[in-house]
Amino acid sequence: MRVSAIGYAFDFLREVLKEVKQSCYYTHYHPEAIRNVQAVATVVFLARKGCDKSIVINQYSAHDSLPK
Repeated sequence: MRVSAIGYAFDFLREVLKEVKQSCYYTHYHPEAIRNVQAVATVVFLARKGCDKSIVINQYSAHDSLPK
């Protein structure tokens, strides 16, 4: 899954979300698919930044609130 690498490669969450959306444009361009891969990349990003496990879990649980 290439979105894991994207979550690791960028320094700002907004960049991560933008790049994930671009990376799946041709293969998985559906609103639900985009929200789900953004959730995965967000979890990787937050874990890499050293966020507490509970924050990571809460963010993943709230992935419907990610930008559409």
